Amino acid sequence: MKEPVGSRLVTASAADEPVARMSKVPKPAQPGSSGRHGLKRRLEHAGPVALAGGFSLITNVLVTLAVARVLTPRGYGSFIQLLGIFVVLSMPGSAIQVGVVRRVTAWDGAGISGMVLPWVRLWHRRAGLIVVLAGLASAAVSPWVARLLSLPSWSCVIAVGCAGAAWVPLSIDRGLLQARRAYAPLAGNMILESITKALWVVALAAAGTGASGAIFGLLAAELIATLHAFGASRRTISTLPTGYSANKRASLRRNLVSDVAAALCTLGLLAWLQNFDVIILGREAPGASGQYAAISVAAKSIAYGAIALSFYLLPEAAIRRQLGGLGFKPLWIAGALLAVPAASELLVAVIMPHWAISAVFGARLAGASGSFATLVGAMILLSGTVMLSYYLLGAGHRGIVAILALGAVGATAAALVSHGRVGMTAGTDLGLQAALLLVVGIYFGAVHHEKRVLQ
Repeated sequence: MKEPVGSRLVTASAADEPVARMSKVPKPAQPGSSGRHGLKRRLEHAGPVALAGGFSLITNVLVTLAVARVLTPRGYGSFIQLLGIFVVLSMPGSAIQVGVVRRVTAWDGAGISGMVLPWVRLWHRRAGLIVVLAGLASAAVSPWVARLLSLPSWSCVIAVGCAGAAWVPLSIDRGLLQARRAYAPLAGNMILESITKALWVVALAAAGTGASGAIFGLLAAELIATLHAFGASRRTISTLPTGYSANKRASLRRNLVSDVAAALCTLGLLAWLQNFDVIILGREAPGASGQYAAISVAAKSIAYGAIALSFYLLPEAAIRRQLGGLGFKPLWIAGALLAVPAASELLVAVIMPHWAISAVFGARLAGASGSFATLVGAMILLSGTVMLSYYLLGAGHRGIVAILALGAVGATAAALVSHGRVGMTAGTDLGLQAALLLVVGIYFGAVHHEKRVLQ
């Protein structure tokens, strides 16, 4: 059987038939299923992830409120800088997560699920080594990075480096949960991460350890979430047979490398597009970083919601692609779930920006509230780009990398030209995100049209 163009399907050989008969993984429904039952099924899949994402948004707001109250404005700005660095460092793990979803759905679709367990064991060993090496590398460069970014201490660089590395094993296990459509335990893991992050970050920040202590709290939360995800994912594959088809190893390895490389580029660029303004403004105007961080954190809650919903979009796109389909329905579901909180925040940002920032972060951090609505608009547009990008990654379309790369270059240049001016930084961010979403939307439309023509 020939594989569809660009699908990267793994086909089962005659030698794999005994393994295929042993597999207990149910085949997903056809992407063409429609009507009330199909809508109900999609809501059941997206619902737990959406609820977990909403809980994470609320928790993040509460954490930023508490941390902003106990840290100095400069310390809070450093904390937000470190969070931005963490997001960038976590991208390799998120890229591996995309590769896990793509490989496991391909193996399940080809009836060779016995390849999953030994492959996952191998990657768990590699992930442990990555965490150790990341800690050593962070220690080596920590003094230089701390001076370059005006951070409070070198120890916080080590903590954020280790936290970013811990995202690799966490992402492997979350990818397994996504590929098996185990959305309930996935949502539970997301909620656990939010709760532990809130407790550890706030407790250590309040203990007088400053931004450095808060980042160590983040590291503790990620390690706890990693252990929980490991247990949850092992339960989803514990009943599967084990067995490799040796003649497929080389081709599968090449496909995995391609998937992970494309995902790493895409997600790294998305992370930069989400955080470039805070990082560069913190470097150009450290005195204004705390006030800008306040409106930035509040606005970026919408983007975090889009990333949470992408945990649903990614496997749905991969599964539909394996079955020969590509459509808008999962995107409409995710967009509808994000629309209400996005519209609500935009309304508050337009009508009462100063009151909202003062109420959440305190009057001392409300000096940049005039640009709050601008940043909210930019993050709503970025949310659309995030969801489309994840969906395209799940479906195996890699042209998104070039589009996001151009956007990232433009964003960096615009932020540097702004020279730390808050209003100009936010305004250029809004314009760039609008142009980027338009181009990504055109690309998605072209891919969707091409797929329909081929069918």
